[in-house]
Amino acid sequence: MTYSRRNYVPKKRRHIRWRVALPLLILLALILYSIGNILLKPKEIIEEVTYTVCDYSQAKAQTTLHDLTYGETVEVKDYLYYGETLNLYSSVYNTASKDSFVGKTLILKNICDGNEWVYMLNSTIDGQIPLEELDPGFYEIFITQDLVRKRLVSADVINDTSYTLRRNNGNGKIVDLIANKDLLKSAVDQPSLMDQNYLFLRITEGPIPDEVADIYIDAAHRSKNGNSVETGQSAFDMIEAEETYKLALLMKTEFAKYGLKTVISRNDESEVVSSFGTDGRLHRAYKSKAKYYIELQMNGSTNAAQRGTQVIYSSFASNRVATIVFKSLMETGDLVSTGNYSKGNISGVVASLKDSGLDSRPVIRESGGRILAAGTIGKLSISGNASFAAKSRLGLQALTIEYIYLSNAQDAAVWKAKMNLIAENTVAGYVKALRLNAVSTATP
Repeated sequence: MTYSRRNYVPKKRRHIRWRVALPLLILLALILYSIGNILLKPKEIIEEVTYTVCDYSQAKAQTTLHDLTYGETVEVKDYLYYGETLNLYSSVYNTASKDSFVGKTLILKNICDGNEWVYMLNSTIDGQIPLEELDPGFYEIFITQDLVRKRLVSADVINDTSYTLRRNNGNGKIVDLIANKDLLKSAVDQPSLMDQNYLFLRITEGPIPDEVADIYIDAAHRSKNGNSVETGQSAFDMIEAEETYKLALLMKTEFAKYGLKTVISRNDESEVVSSFGTDGRLHRAYKSKAKYYIELQMNGSTNAAQRGTQVIYSSFASNRVATIVFKSLMETGDLVSTGNYSKGNISGVVASLKDSGLDSRPVIRESGGRILAAGTIGKLSISGNASFAAKSRLGLQALTIEYIYLSNAQDAAVWKAKMNLIAENTVAGYVKALRLNAVSTATP
């Protein structure tokens, strides 16, 4: 048998060029070493400051919260603001029922300096925590039940920011209500510092955002009334809508002396603004984020002898601000009380009457947010205001001031002669009630 012989071609030997290869091998080894370090090296927690506590570093803040004593607790199920007052509730708030926190002692402990603030909680909506009085700091929150101090906790995470008035040359207090067990965590996979959402209150001082107002002045009237525009009372060559706007401008100038940002309900004297609905007086008030609402009104009567001044406040609030403002107005001279009053008040200071258990004064009720059940009673209220008022945690603390009976010759004469002083004394009453300080004009 004959076999064919395969041709064999010997391979050529290749010579490695080490001058080129050696640097490449070294570079490859360095790359592999770097990749290995990245993959095998344990992950480090980047210590980013996620939330400032006092002037502590991140590590100190974490240690401080971790080392606090966490004993018995009570759940907070609702919180609301009225003016500059923070209200905490053990149940979802209801105007018709008394909350179980009422009558209890609330304690705020500032972990920055160790000081404690103690409050007896009452049933008035401006009777809980006066935010404007608190010093800057980070506060633990307790309530005393059965002689035991218990921490307040929340089932839900709370990160809520509000503001006080500007009281220090444009600066005010920035208020953070916090309930978040993951507060101060530096990494996603880091364990929580706390086992529940414990409630804390942080107070810092600084500039208030430009979009946040302090005072909202409602120059009443010039609202649509069917196909016409109502302008209020008219007598002695005066029209109420014009007079309330003039007074609002004077008051805005006076409030500016204390560094306050004031918004007037009408942009000019002739503007027509409805009370209810989008871009109405009340919607503008909520949009301004002001804390206090002042409705400027006059009265009228077929009895030409009827005269006088009165200040009306919410029946759910205390009479403190209303009383101080009324007394200041009486210093104008020649103004007199209407003689009207409600139980526990001086003549001329009146709590709003109630309708279906709520304030019957529309502006006072509808400016109060959830705490006064705004947007829940009456067709105009529900259709016009529910979308922005019914769920609002912020309620503006409102007064309606009825300055004079324009139908009375004596009252009308006082108004003409002393409008500037009336404006000054209205603001002076608020200055005293709200403990305002004039803006410093000193130059460095």
